[in-house]
Amino acid sequence: MQVQDWVQTWVGAQSSADAAPDGTGETRAAVDPAAEAEVHAARSRLEEAVGELGDRLVATGCPLPLRLSNSTITNVDRCDGLAVARAGGSGVDPNWPMLRGRALDSYVQHVLIAGRVGDPVEDLRSMWMADELDETLAALDDHLTSDAREDLESDLSLLAAEAATLAPLAQLMPRLEQRLEVTIGGVLALPGRVDVLLGGAGTGAPSVLLEVKSSALRSEHMTQVRHYGLLQALREGRPPLAAGVWSPGVGVTDVPLTNTFGSSAERVVGSLVRTSALWEGAPVGLNPGSHCRFCPEVDRCPEGMTFAEGSGDADHDDGSDW
Repeated sequence: MQVQDWVQTWVGAQSSADAAPDGTGETRAAVDPAAEAEVHAARSRLEEAVGELGDRLVATGCPLPLRLSNSTITNVDRCDGLAVARAGGSGVDPNWPMLRGRALDSYVQHVLIAGRVGDPVEDLRSMWMADELDETLAALDDHLTSDAREDLESDLSLLAAEAATLAPLAQLMPRLEQRLEVTIGGVLALPGRVDVLLGGAGTGAPSVLLEVKSSALRSEHMTQVRHYGLLQALREGRPPLAAGVWSPGVGVTDVPLTNTFGSSAERVVGSLVRTSALWEGAPVGLNPGSHCRFCPEVDRCPEGMTFAEGSGDADHDDGSDW
């Protein structure tokens, strides 16, 4: 779907908002009672899990609230060892797919705040310097001084041009890198940050979530957007109107949220249960796979070294929320 069609979907939702205030002085679009019930059921399931595990977590000395981001949940799903290593704050050196993903996010922000990108390389440097992303900037310079410089600069130019197609969203006053954090019972914190949020609390219009991805779409991307949909639904007590993933050359791919809040909540519960077990001293299970490339401990993990050595970075996805 082209972004212009996405815009019209959101504008149509604005115009369909009820004229009567919802008790907060804002108008409210009609919401399916079944969808609202699904959101309430998801919250109840999370509260139930927190009630069951809260005392056990306190007994382990785990700092509360326990913070489970989407990337943390993904790591737990993939491999205990990966989750433990990444929780320690260790990272991996940015490769080109990582850098181009961050570059695209920066280009989209530039387009929606300041307009079209002028010089893709110099504007990117300026943005990262302003954000004090020193290590990321150093990695960019390292790549751009390699023999592949011309190809990489061409890649950045294409990304900047694709980002310009999102310019119609600027008229809708989007909120960028919007935090979606939810806390359950003081025990569990679910931090999130969606790339583009339209509507939502304070606007009088229903929410529309849009994630930006530089690579080919994967099931992990859809799971991430559904997770953000759950967080926004928990924050507002009603589901977002729509959610999608935008990627270069593809446009917006719709991510249906209907009948997904329950499964998204169960994904969180599963991660909470496993993380609690690890804090209680359960053996760290190893599940080697392509994700081993992004594990800081791979050099000390014989099970993962074979996967890390045999898989290139073309099919990049390290579980990070960008």
